Amino acid sequence: MVCCALALIGIWAGIAKLSAVFSYGENQEERPIFLFTGLYLLTWVVFAVAMRLAPRCESFRALAWIVIAGGVMRLVMLGAEPIQETDFYRYIWDGQVAISGQHPFAQAPEEVEVGEIETDPEQLAAAELVYDRVNHPHVKTIYPTMAQVSFAVNVALHGWNPRGFHLTMLLVDGLLMMALYVCLVLARLPRGLLLGYSWCPLVLKEGLNSAHVDLVCALFLAVFMIAILRRATVLAAVALAGAAFVKLTPVVLAPLVVGWIWRGQSRAAALRWSAMFAAICVLLALPLVLGVPAPLEGLQAFSRDWIMNGSIYELVLLVLGGDGGWTKALLLGLFGCGVCWAATRVEGEQELVRACMWALAWLFLIGPVGHPWYLLWCLPFWLLVRSPSLLVLFAVTSLYYLNFHIAYVPGSRTRYAVLQTAEYLPFYLFLAVRGVSWLRAGNQVDPLDSTAD
Repeated sequence: MVCCALALIGIWAGIAKLSAVFSYGENQEERPIFLFTGLYLLTWVVFAVAMRLAPRCESFRALAWIVIAGGVMRLVMLGAEPIQETDFYRYIWDGQVAISGQHPFAQAPEEVEVGEIETDPEQLAAAELVYDRVNHPHVKTIYPTMAQVSFAVNVALHGWNPRGFHLTMLLVDGLLMMALYVCLVLARLPRGLLLGYSWCPLVLKEGLNSAHVDLVCALFLAVFMIAILRRATVLAAVALAGAAFVKLTPVVLAPLVVGWIWRGQSRAAALRWSAMFAAICVLLALPLVLGVPAPLEGLQAFSRDWIMNGSIYELVLLVLGGDGGWTKALLLGLFGCGVCWAATRVEGEQELVRACMWALAWLFLIGPVGHPWYLLWCLPFWLLVRSPSLLVLFAVTSLYYLNFHIAYVPGSRTRYAVLQTAEYLPFYLFLAVRGVSWLRAGNQVDPLDSTAD
């Protein structure tokens, strides 16, 4: 275990040193993207080995080592340049717009003058730096209410500081680690499994180095999982709605909760929970739409125009052709049927946790946009289920970063399809092998997860 920790610290230190070449807007064609991707993949290999040892780490000393080693990794990555990421500039801009008294959904950044948002001359240079680096400034914000709250809190703490959101995510990271520790205790699982979060490469790269707001979504989902394990249905509704208004996708978990309550309590209890969840969602949606013309314009543009690093979606689109409308309708229809079917089979809390994990994973796989940080949504559930298949998916999506080499190097666009195949094929092959094992075992082992191997 100590060797794994030291190896990970060493690899992350190497990545942090390498990150100096990734300064914003500089040397794009010369960036060592292949080397970074190789090192990042290596962290997953070491992490997988450590996870095999984690259940044995039950002592306080071992748990302290897990947390301290994870803390060192975090300090290393907080000192690194953000690698191939600029989303946090949009977060800071949205937070400043809200703090200034304007509505983040009202206008795209390019429709606003920096001086309208920042009136202090001493802060104007910092404001202009953030403004100039906001990605897709012609598109209105796509981030819902609770994401906007986190942006505003960050601005209140750190102002225009470009690295401020990284510090805010470090705070969220600490809260999330505590919530997941509670989950392990409630589920009566070895405390050493906290390593699955503390040392997770996905958290260190996407949550802390890239500072994606999806970590806030994961925090709400961890609280949601605590509520499920404690059978606290009111808290479950509040936490799930909170997650859905950081990133909209967790709303797909609601039918699974309804099915769990229906089978475990009564139809009336399930209907009451549905009404309560819907009411909370309406309350959270009101600040986005009241008094703002076309508030969902950014979300509509994102859902209509963005295609990046997809898996199943891009394959089906290749077959069906067109603008993608029929492809999205078909895949969402099949996904909805699958979730509804799963909702009729969920009984215990552990089954619900597993179903939630796979619902979010399959939604990721059928979506037109497959950013690896979206898998942070699955991470709280994965910690309890520990699906080897999903661990493979976490690891292979590291290859996403090779897309930037394709974008930066002229004439390499034709390699995109090859990259998509190389990225996702290991996951599907691994899933197929586990499916065959399941059939040979007489359906005694779940092919999709968990710790049976």
